[in-house]
Amino acid sequence: MMKTLYSLILFIIFATIFFFIQKKPALPPNERFWAHHFQIRAEIPYGKEDPRQHLDVYQQGQWSGEPNYFTVNESPRPTVIQIHGGGWISGDKIDVANWLTHYVKKGWNVVNLNYRIGNNSAPAAIDDVMCAVKWIVENAKAYYFDSNKLVMTGFSSGGTLALLAAMLNRAPGLHECYVGEQLKIRAVINWFGITDIERLESFLATNNRPNYPLRWIGDKTNIKAFSQRFSPIHNVTANTRATLTIHGDKDTIVPYDQATALHHALEKNGVKNQLLTLQGGTHGGFTESQYQDAFKGIFKFLDEVGVE
Repeated sequence: MMKTLYSLILFIIFATIFFFIQKKPALPPNERFWAHHFQIRAEIPYGKEDPRQHLDVYQQGQWSGEPNYFTVNESPRPTVIQIHGGGWISGDKIDVANWLTHYVKKGWNVVNLNYRIGNNSAPAAIDDVMCAVKWIVENAKAYYFDSNKLVMTGFSSGGTLALLAAMLNRAPGLHECYVGEQLKIRAVINWFGITDIERLESFLATNNRPNYPLRWIGDKTNIKAFSQRFSPIHNVTANTRATLTIHGDKDTIVPYDQATALHHALEKNGVKNQLLTLQGGTHGGFTESQYQDAFKGIFKFLDEVGVE
């Protein structure tokens, strides 16, 4: 009797497990497989002066087989323009390609770009990013970028370039690659970017740290004038684009006060902005929960400025 009862219990347990395996609920939309919905068009030139003036485009669509294999989604998509870091003297777009997956998964088009780097190369990086944005606007219809829903994002020195790309497009004459009303940069996502070049150079020199701004600019006597012209902190106006800054308060490569100074300047000018402080975070060194919170914060912010 006991043996029969035991066998019956085992049968019920296994039958229940089998039932739930077979009836496993469908994955929610944001967890479904999606890699077949985009293609990468790599190493597209946006300039002719240097091999680094190339970018990669991630386009939404559907892998559909022969003869064309991929069918592009022809409706304009929100587009994020991503800029790698490296202190303006090193780095490559491939270093940050994995950060693009969050945007691609949401159905965005993406541009990931390289620019000229190296000692004594300033301000080539700024010129390149500005001209890459101009290329993006001029080719928006061909690649289905929504030029009214562009977002700039960058890491460290790339954050600086993302901020400047938005700021220097605010008025004619600020840069030769100004495109003005042809585009609408809705927001900048600034990951621990340099906002005051002169102040950073002084900090690094005083603390005997690798002085990458000086290597980039090349001449200490030019630091002040260069910083006055190209530091984001000196280019904030009431027309500055909405800005989300993400910064760890224990960063020793780009000190946290670079973030707070920008935040205060934006507040003073009435610019929509948010400073997301990651407690204990270093230069790109955050906990799993902090990274999760950061990207939740990004898409919440972008929704508030009308990009989502």
